[in-house]
Amino acid sequence: MNKVFHKALVMPDFRFLLLGLFTLLLSCRDDNKAQMKYLTPVDKNINLNTTGDTLVFNLPADSYNRIRSFNYFIDHENEYISFYDKQSASVNLYEFNSGALIKRIPLKSYLPHRKFEKYTTVYYKNLDSLFVMNGITLYLLNNAMKVTDSFEFQRNPFVAFASFKNGNPPIFLGDKMYTIAKPYLSTQDKKEYIKWRAMYELDLKNNTTELKYRMPQVYQDSLLGYNFFETSYCFNNKGKIVFSFAADSNIYETDLEGYNTAYHGKSAFQKSSLNAATMAELNDEEDVNKYYLLRDSYGGIYFDPYSKRYLRIAEQKITESEYILGKKEKNKTVLFFDEDLRAIGETKLAGDIELSTILFTRNGHMYIRTGFKAENALYFVRLEYGEGLPENKIASH
Repeated sequence: MNKVFHKALVMPDFRFLLLGLFTLLLSCRDDNKAQMKYLTPVDKNINLNTTGDTLVFNLPADSYNRIRSFNYFIDHENEYISFYDKQSASVNLYEFNSGALIKRIPLKSYLPHRKFEKYTTVYYKNLDSLFVMNGITLYLLNNAMKVTDSFEFQRNPFVAFASFKNGNPPIFLGDKMYTIAKPYLSTQDKKEYIKWRAMYELDLKNNTTELKYRMPQVYQDSLLGYNFFETSYCFNNKGKIVFSFAADSNIYETDLEGYNTAYHGKSAFQKSSLNAATMAELNDEEDVNKYYLLRDSYGGIYFDPYSKRYLRIAEQKITESEYILGKKEKNKTVLFFDEDLRAIGETKLAGDIELSTILFTRNGHMYIRTGFKAENALYFVRLEYGEGLPENKIASH
């Protein structure tokens, strides 16, 4: 089977009728059509600059720099950062400001009968709550590295994988946790798209899961490659979730219940709307990647809780001739929005800056990872805003 296609789940014939009924009921119950709200953009000529402030986290000899997930957190007024190294399947926990290694956690020693998946991710909520997302199973470990609970994500009517994304940490509201969901569905069949929801709701008390938030209309109207099924979100100071979808210029603010508002989030570099793919364009992996590169798209969205600004990545399409000559990366810009989701600027982004690694500290600083090729340490550089400067680009460190 072509690897662009996802394998279909095998089930007895009588379940197909139930599957169709479930899909129909789910789509009716969770239609969540967004109300469009347009706010006139204001250009404040904002840009981002790197500073000389660099943090260094030295790796132990038996750890590697292939970081699958990491997160910054505070526990009893102390600041920490943890990294999950997928090559050794271990977690390294550091004191944030000093860079001192506190402990190394080889997960295979504490989950010895588990095979660690390619996309395993980890999240440290506090020193007594380490979440390990492994396939469709979530484990909760305490400070002594004892498994205190485990949760199974739903398998039917289809499999959707949950994960912890850098820059898009899980949201905890009471006994519920919310995180990104990734479907295990064919992207060549629009009928499959209606099943997909962007987020998982996990009830930690009752050990139940539910998929939440139907994809925007463009995903119902267009045939898209799997690259466009990347979703990003952030949690704002109003207690709402804000989504960014790769194929949609709008951004969406929602409470996952009745409130759902779309805001203008289009990049100045996007001159045309996204064109749907043809079956030929999605024939194999190379074609799918080409389809993605020749079209504009959008990436992560992040909320700065101190400046009360949003940062959203926009990715500019390349030309056919650039693709033939071997260009395989899009140029990127950062769109800025104020607290009300009004567009207030856009700046070019240097190719060696990855905002997907952004973190915000309690003193209002923002850092991103840099020096990705370094094998013995992990590096972070602090960013700062600039306004009204003539050179509207991000500086490379």
